[in-house]
Amino acid sequence: MFQAVNAAVGLTVFAGLMWLAAKAYAYWWRQVARRYTRKAGTTALATKVPETVIITGRPGSEGGGRPFGYRVYGVCRLAIHETGLSVSQIPPFNIMCPPLFLPFEDIELHQSDWSAYEVYSLRMRQLPDIDIIVFPRLVRWIREHVDGPPFGLGV
Repeated sequence: MFQAVNAAVGLTVFAGLMWLAAKAYAYWWRQVARRYTRKAGTTALATKVPETVIITGRPGSEGGGRPFGYRVYGVCRLAIHETGLSVSQIPPFNIMCPPLFLPFEDIELHQSDWSAYEVYSLRMRQLPDIDIIVFPRLVRWIREHVDGPPFGLGV
């Protein structure tokens, strides 16, 4: 009986810690999801798996420039649709991370000085304090499939 109680308490503590870890992992993703959660609704023109996306606060905003003020999501599935990008995480990393749809009309593409590497930031009109950081190879891949703004204008 005593061992069963200990096992139940240990399992509860473990589950609670895993829930907190998943919630912390998904923090920045959920910030984007507040405005851009939905499925694409159309068939994907192209899909890329896995891909790395970094979500961070812009310098000068809450979370921007601070240690742990960003999160690297390294197992994302990106799909290009006629009107935007859909971004989702591969299970089991998608816990607390709903699929995102980023309409092209809301995206501004900027070269970024976020790190020592050459990267680009996707700045969403409805998220003035958040940058979605992507690497040049992803921007090149998107440009292979999209002619219109913001990717077809040659940043």
